[in-house]
Amino acid sequence: MNMRIGLFTVHHKEGILTPTQAPFVPFMVGCTSAPPDGFMGDHAGVSLGSLGHNAGSYGDLRAQFSVWKNSINQYDVIGFQQYRRLYFFDNRTMRRLFSETEVMTRATLRHPSIFINAGRSGFERYIQALDQSTDEISSYIEKATASSIIVNRRLVTNEGMVELFKRIHDKEHWDLLVSILHKKGGNYPIIAGEAVHNKWAPYCNMFIARTEVFSQILESLFDIMFEVERNIDLSAGLQLERSLAYIAERLMAMIIIEYAAANPEIGLIDLPVVNYVDHLGDGIYSSLGRII
Repeated sequence: MNMRIGLFTVHHKEGILTPTQAPFVPFMVGCTSAPPDGFMGDHAGVSLGSLGHNAGSYGDLRAQFSVWKNSINQYDVIGFQQYRRLYFFDNRTMRRLFSETEVMTRATLRHPSIFINAGRSGFERYIQALDQSTDEISSYIEKATASSIIVNRRLVTNEGMVELFKRIHDKEHWDLLVSILHKKGGNYPIIAGEAVHNKWAPYCNMFIARTEVFSQILESLFDIMFEVERNIDLSAGLQLERSLAYIAERLMAMIIIEYAAANPEIGLIDLPVVNYVDHLGDGIYSSLGRII
């Protein structure tokens, strides 16, 4: 492989098994000193915290910002996944080492909107298989990102994306975001309007792209999010500890979709994710319920 690929798995605590072989890079956010052995961290260099931002409220975006500001020149392709949500890669080695791969692939081909949940033992077996199929994973990422952005599987919802956000989070936070998008002008008012009618979106702050694309997405994202941060009241609302991250999650989806729409040579590739969620049993789910 000639391309330098960094697929960062973002953690906020220790004790969870994680893929460690290149292209996988474990990353610990919220570091006040050196991260655990084998991890990168946001403790040094330019970070949201060092610039005086409310870093904790950005959640896993602390990793994206740190890589963008400090390590971007080390990679040709950059991507992010979360320690409990890993991209699902199907290849020959994975099928040999992780027996569930074929049935999972069949399910993803039949259902346009799914995620896979594994118990702890199954999730750890999947991670071990990831570490042993890295050549095939790197080859897939290199080819896919030549003309596309990889996003996690876009989940269909019973309600619009805006209604879903307002039901789970503080509705005033969404209204603030929309007001800022309208002030920014350009295509932002258009995508704000489109979001009202969307009943699907890439979930979580996860994507994989060529470095130049990654940089443009992050530039747009934080330009808007810093304006949100300056105007938001973090003393009111739900789940305050990661309020900016939840807003950015929806905004990032909007920016990625807008980037693909404005650049017809760039497509979107949806990959399912393998989750480790305690309260769900092993199986294959959509946002509308269990499938298998």
